[in-house]
Amino acid sequence: MKAPLFNSTYQSFTKRDTLGLQSISASIQADICPIINVVTPHPFYWAFLVWNYYHYYSSKEKHPEKFHEQFLKRNDFYFILCNYLAGKEMDGIVGHNNIESIFNKNENGPFAYTYYYKSKYGGMNYYNYGCYKMGFTKNNNSIITSDDSLGIKLTKAFDSVISNTAYYKNYIAKDILPESVSRDDLIELSKYLSINLDGMDEVKNIIYQALFAKEVNGYHSYLFYNEQYIYQLVKYGLINKDGSGNIKEALYGDKHPLILDKMQLNDKEKPIVIKWELAIANQYFATCIEMIWKYLLSILTTPITQDEWIDMALKQSTILNLNLPLSSITTELSFNQIESSIRNNLGTPSPETINASLSVLMSVYNRLKTRVSDFSYINKSIGERKEYTIFGLTQKINNHELLTIKDLLLYLMKTLIINKHEEVANIKRWYGRDGFMYEKINNKYASIDRNIEINLPSLRIYNVISVLKDLGKL
Repeated sequence: MKAPLFNSTYQSFTKRDTLGLQSISASIQADICPIINVVTPHPFYWAFLVWNYYHYYSSKEKHPEKFHEQFLKRNDFYFILCNYLAGKEMDGIVGHNNIESIFNKNENGPFAYTYYYKSKYGGMNYYNYGCYKMGFTKNNNSIITSDDSLGIKLTKAFDSVISNTAYYKNYIAKDILPESVSRDDLIELSKYLSINLDGMDEVKNIIYQALFAKEVNGYHSYLFYNEQYIYQLVKYGLINKDGSGNIKEALYGDKHPLILDKMQLNDKEKPIVIKWELAIANQYFATCIEMIWKYLLSILTTPITQDEWIDMALKQSTILNLNLPLSSITTELSFNQIESSIRNNLGTPSPETINASLSVLMSVYNRLKTRVSDFSYINKSIGERKEYTIFGLTQKINNHELLTIKDLLLYLMKTLIINKHEEVANIKRWYGRDGFMYEKINNKYASIDRNIEINLPSLRIYNVISVLKDLGKL
């Protein structure tokens, strides 16, 4: 009989998002920017996946092998290799590091297929959701077979690009899995296939229409408004014409309120602008809480009670007056000051960490304290988790539930850090992962000598720009 997971003598340790706060920020971004996420920068893979699904399912009787392990990965292996042989840009091509070592063993070919990537989709799994949501595939990943379906149209467009190559004629057209491909055939294939969709104009057009239409597969898409917002940022000089520049500063920086007034947005365009600002505000909140958490762990050197632990942190902080009313802190840091303060405190924590985190938190609060009505734009994406966001904290301070700096820090350390970590770690333990950053014995907390990782989360809109560039729109 198997023992319960939480009694297991071995559990894999996980130290990502130990407070569960970054997952809330991720939910906010997913609502603002569906389909395109932080690991889907290239639309090529939507087309490539659909093309593979079609050729696999349309002749499945000839391909009894598993789709992922053999069919998809085999074509992907030779796609990566042909780009490598041609000396093309490899950034964004999943699995290319493994291909390089294979190539170095046999530079002249022919190249036998090698199982090069352990994960099921070879790194392309994050693109699957988009294939379905854009209407290219069914929810089981097979292609809708009617001649006018988007999946068929995209497949035919992809076919037309490479149909005259030896690779297509010898393997795809004949439903044969390639066991070994010559260097010349791969060099030829590289002239037609590119991660940036160069020369694949019809493929670009089909994906663009499906991705940035106002209605995508029957539901309202914010991607259309993301695109329009990006064009506005270019128009007003906040980012460059090719989409380069500090997009985060454009979405939240010091010029943001002024630009917002100039844009004269209608009721459908305004939410996307406010949502991105709120998303970044909540990222700052989550990062500051994690920095305080990292400091708390750094001072946990001997077993102590929760009250002793928090009291030690407050006494060691560089804050001069813990009884200072929060209402007296009216300073708003500039964008660069916020970014600098965070980056300077991501490493080894010190007593200054609490002060730096407090300054950023109060700066974000002061920006949002009179705009509680705007929080309605993100209520759906955070659901019942509002207490663990900058929006819940703002309302708590506004409602005079937290009056002084000490009130605020006690609340953050007890409720949003220690108690929240215990809740998150217990959930992870239920799934067989040990997420605890301390041991708790007889109501005393003891260090396990574990350091948390604070990763500054990326923004999905960076990849919206990347996708638009590949589609020829920037």
